[in-house]
Amino acid sequence: MTATQTRYLPNAVLAWDEPYDSPLWHNRPEGFAYVCRHFACQSPASTPDELIAQLKT
Repeated sequence: MTATQTRYLPNAVLAWDEPYDSPLWHNRPEGFAYVCRHFACQSPASTPDELIAQLKT
C-alpha cells in the first residue's frame, strides 16, 4: 500500500510522472512529494513516513 492510500482524501489531487509546463511543476525538484492546502505547500516530503505525517495533519 502506498502512502497516499493510507488515508481517505476525496478532495486530493495527485500528480506524478513526467513534469510538464504547469505552475504545479515550476521549480520543484524530482523525488519529493508536496502536501498543499489553501494555496500553500508544506515542506517537501522525501520519504513515505514524512508524507504520511503531513497527510495526517
